[in-house]
Amino acid sequence: MALGVINKYYTCIGGIIFLFTFLTTGVGTIFIGKSNCFLILETPLVAIALTVMVLSLAITICNCINSREPRYLLWGACIWCLLIPLVITYSIMSIYQAAITIKGKGIELPDRAYDEYHLNAYSKNLRKLVTNSHNWGKFHKCLIRINACKRLTHDKANDTFMEFATKELSPIESGCCKPSYFCNFTYVTPTNWSVTNWSVTFNESHENSDCQLWSNDPETLCYKCESCKAGTLQVFKVKWTNIYKISL
Repeated sequence: MALGVINKYYTCIGGIIFLFTFLTTGVGTIFIGKSNCFLILETPLVAIALTVMVLSLAITICNCINSREPRYLLWGACIWCLLIPLVITYSIMSIYQAAITIKGKGIELPDRAYDEYHLNAYSKNLRKLVTNSHNWGKFHKCLIRINACKRLTHDKANDTFMEFATKELSPIESGCCKPSYFCNFTYVTPTNWSVTNWSVTFNESHENSDCQLWSNDPETLCYKCESCKAGTLQVFKVKWTNIYKISL
């Protein structure tokens, strides 16, 4: 009788672990799947989460099939030995990720409807996650492959400066698809800007490396800029903040 009660508790715990993991990373993967580039940044957490989900489901099934047979008890014990350290690791990683995504937001501009994004506004550990050469190399290629600036290069290509200035842009569009507001380039189209002698002098005096990295080439734009990385951080932060709100 006591064994049956214990197994019911184990079944319940396994079900709770599965549900919790699904609500955090499972739902998160579905949301992020719409912008699949971000899955590049979540590979370790997603891999652990999927393993935890499979093991927790397996232990629930083992207890439900026949909880008193020795072989099922043995399988259950082995699964728990694997599951417990994975759950602890997953919990630590989730808490760590929630902590590093608290800090950071866009910079409001006086005459624009969109914000600017700077790397220094975000936590050091979050910057390391996104901007290390391995992750950013893959992410950079992914942004180009999915044509992250399509809305500005096609849909809004004929906008006047006033129309452009009053449009809200996503953090990716603001950081990767146009030059920094502080470069003072002259607007031609949302993704085509004229560099004047005055703006070059101004940029050099302010040491804004993004201004030198900007290109009107649709394959380049500001994809290599610090502002592009900052815009990526903002989207990543918002996505996972919303996921944790839903799960909690």
